[in-house]
Amino acid sequence: MDVSLCVYDLSKGLARMYSLALTGTQIDAIYHTSIVLNGVEYYFGHGIQTAVPGSTHHGQPMEVVKLGTTEIPIEIVEEYLSSLATIYTPESYDLFLHNCNNFTQDFSLFLVSKSIPDHIINLPRTFLETPFGQMMKPQIEMALKGVTQGTGTGVAPGLSAQPTTARAVPPTPQSVPHPEVDTVRKVEREMEK
Repeated sequence: MDVSLCVYDLSKGLARMYSLALTGTQIDAIYHTSIVLNGVEYYFGHGIQTAVPGSTHHGQPMEVVKLGTTEIPIEIVEEYLSSLATIYTPESYDLFLHNCNNFTQDFSLFLVSKSIPDHIINLPRTFLETPFGQMMKPQIEMALKGVTQGTGTGVAPGLSAQPTTARAVPPTPQSVPHPEVDTVRKVEREMEK
């Protein structure tokens, strides 16, 4: 069976436009990834979920990377996914430390003994090593929770997920103008569209 990695940009191009100015580091996308195997797209959001490839709330992937082929029987794959379901729960999701890319990394290593691209798996560390990344981490986590975790539908067979409510972004103080804060507000408005 062919194994592919679907790569999405959660920022819809905004990371590429604003990252250098905000962080001092060029970040081309905020990556969400999934694995397509046997006509099913597997991803982590509200637990391990499945969908018809390209039909998730992320839309169409910006790139599809062929990782290889696997001879592992689908029954063994499902057993492995069931074991991962205790690790990749809705409550364990963390945008920076335990996310969709960590799931696809584990799944890819199991299926084809191959890592997903380094620039994807290392993105959180790259971002958090910047002063801006450290400062904005809590706001970004709140702003992107609904985008990253989705609606909780399309759960993998034999696995369960409980939908959670996305938290709203707290209001940002308006009294002190700051160019980086203004740019972040502009990015947030663009992402809401």
